[in-house]
Order: sequence, then structure tokens, then C-alpha cells
Amino acid sequence: MEEGDLIVFSDEVWLLSFGKVSLYNVTCVPAPSSVHHRRHEAPGRHQNYRLLGILRPSPVAVQRAGTQYWTPAICRSDIVMATCGQSTQQNATYFVNPGYPSAFDGTGSCQLTIHKAHPEVCQYRIDFDKFVLAAPEPVNNVCNNDQFIVSGGNPIPGICGVNSGNHMYVNAGSGNNSPITLTVVTSGPSFGRMWKMKISQIPCNSIYRAEEGCLQYFTGVSGQVKSFNYDPVSGLQLSNQDYSACIRVERNFCGIQYTACSDLTNNRSHAFALSGDTSGQNPVTSMVGGIGPSSCASDWIIIPCATNVGRPPTSAPTCVDRICGGTFSSEVSTTAATVQ
Repeated sequence: MEEGDLIVFSDEVWLLSFGKVSLYNVTCVPAPSSVHHRRHEAPGRHQNYRLLGILRPSPVAVQRAGTQYWTPAICRSDIVMATCGQSTQQNATYFVNPGYPSAFDGTGSCQLTIHKAHPEVCQYRIDFDKFVLAAPEPVNNVCNNDQFIVSGGNPIPGICGVNSGNHMYVNAGSGNNSPITLTVVTSGPSFGRMWKMKISQIPCNSIYRAEEGCLQYFTGVSGQVKSFNYDPVSGLQLSNQDYSACIRVERNFCGIQYTACSDLTNNRSHAFALSGDTSGQNPVTSMVGGIGPSSCASDWIIIPCATNVGRPPTSAPTCVDRICGGTFSSEVSTTAATVQ
């Protein structure tokens, strides 16, 4: 086994499973402590990630002595720009709005069909280099005008709003005849939409292949987690979101710590806001667990067996899964904490 190979043990990859999640923005910093890993699935809302400095291979087919080798390499295939009504099997294809780089103010359905470049492709990674669609309606936060939809792979929630810098992983299925379709639906009032999405094809043997069930996958020793359509001023939680985001445990690290990011826009940080009235500037308490008066009954983020860092040794140990409310903490409090 060579350095860099992905070993799939029970503690190799930590999963963050998000229930109905609202606006949050969490920095992930590995810590030298053991964290138990479990897979969870919970009904919920959206998340969105941006991890700094991701290095990932683009798969390349190499012809040698009449035999085709499918190998991951740190390189890029020829760039292909595609738009509505087209199909592609080229790695590193960019799906753009009509008239890109100009904004698009039309209505209708714009679809791109993606085929495998090789039978050994197991996943597609979609990077939203530019993603600006109409925001959700402000009552129930439903994407009832514009929406981005992925069909043909694993179930993926529809999203809208501003999501530049985010990404998704989509299962490619088995065999050669299992395409996926990317659809951007636009309707409603006049609005300048713009999108540019990079589709990378991930080989089955790549160390950058995400674990099964992961909509997002991050590597590296630190990064940021943001909900889809996150913005400290105008961002709205997207309804009907339920997915998992996975963080690969790096060499010589055995735990992960999470801290709400700084919010320089508001008097009270809006970096984490899930459930309850968190729109004002007054502190809003955190809520935890699934039972009791301060529990998370509708929206939540799941960090398996979460506990606050730096608890006094004499304090009774706590271990919760669901965290919500207006303060990021594994305990009911208006003081933000670092959670592991």
C-alpha cells in the first residue's frame, strides 16, 4: 500500500449529516483527539461547503501500446464549454448559461446531459465556479422561481440563490449507459442569472472519490462549511434539504473541531442560525438533541456525539447529535463554543 491510498475503515472518514439546516458557516480544524464516527441520515435542509486549497485529480485516458489505461493524473483535459440542449462525455466540461459570460434573463429549462468518458468512472464532481439564480421565496424559503436540479444519479436536493464556490458529488452509476442530466429551471420576474459549472469525472480507484452517500467531500486540514445560499445579510435557508457532507481524516490527525466563523456584518453573529427567530441582533440560544423543551424538532445539523471543547473535568459529560438554534454549541447556551 502506498502513501496517499484511501483506507476505508470505520474511522477513516467523518460524516456530517444535516437535518433541516439553516444558515451556518463553520470552520473545520482537525484536533489531536479521538472522535467516534457514525453514519447518520436525518430529514433536513441544505448545506453548502467551500474548502480552501482542494487538490484533486482529473481522470485521463492514456493510450499505450494499443491498451487504454484509465489513470488519475493531476492534469486537466481539454476544456469544453456546453450549454442548453447539449450532451458531453468530456472530462472538465463547463456547463454555462446561454450568452455566458453575460447574464441570462430568459425563462425555461436549460439541460445538459453528461455521459461517462470511461466505464471506470464512478462519480461526477460539480464545481459551481459561478452560480447566481433567483433567491427562494421569503416565507417558506422554497425555490419556486429558479432551481438547479440533478437527475439520474443519487437523490440530490434542488437549490437556488447564490452558490458560487460550492460543489456536489453525483454517483455515475454502473455501466456505460447511465447518464445524468443537469437542469436549470428559470421562471418568474426579470433577473440576471449566471452559471458556470465544471463537471469532473472521478475514476473508481481515485483517492478523491467521495464515500458513498456524500453529497460533498472535503480534504485538507482546515476549511469552511457553508449552507447553500448562505449570506450573512440576505441569505435564506433553503427548504427541503437533506444530505451528508464528508470530511476525509488526514494523515496524523485523529479528530475534528468546528467553530462558527467570524461575522463582521452583524452585531450578533449570523454564522450559525438554525430554527427559531434568528433574524435580529439579540443573542439567540442554542438548542440540542431531539427531546425536551430546548430540542431541535424541525431544523438541525448533526455532528455525531458532539461535545464542547474545554469542558471542566468535573462537569458531567455530554454527547449530542443534533445542534440548532442561534448559537453554535453542543449545550444550551448563548455563548458560542468550539465543538468536537
